[in-house]
Amino acid sequence: MNSSIKSKVAGQAGNVIQQAARQGAQEPWEILKTGATQVTGVEKPATQPAQPGPSQTNAAPTAQDIETLRRQDQVRSVEQRQKLVGEIKQISERKRQADIARLAPPAQPEQPEGQVIKPVREPILKRSRRLFGFKAEVKRKQTRVENLPPTTT
Repeated sequence: MNSSIKSKVAGQAGNVIQQAARQGAQEPWEILKTGATQVTGVEKPATQPAQPGPSQTNAAPTAQDIETLRRQDQVRSVEQRQKLVGEIKQISERKRQADIARLAPPAQPEQPEGQVIKPVREPILKRSRRLFGFKAEVKRKQTRVENLPPTTT
């Protein structure tokens, strides 16, 4: 019984796929029209008739249009260059400030008037209590006499 149900479902699925393929072959653009609503779930608003603009006209652009576009391009180029130069200046200023901060000694806290900060004294190391130090010790080790055990002969 299970195998008969599986075969029926497989046959129906195959039929549905073949039907969709036939419909797609007969109406290729219809699939694209309805695809947006299937993907987003939002229907496309009603389209308004397009008004012909300068880019939609079939006539060749006039010299005045070309000159206007050239001026706009130059203005954009100058503005973009000024922005980039400004950014470069800001970056170099930040870098210079960072270098100054790195090289400058750390700032000492300000002291209120009338209060004097005493400098910290470094500790003085005690001298060695040995009379002659290292040289005498070396000389003593060189002349050291060892007691030998008595020999029995």
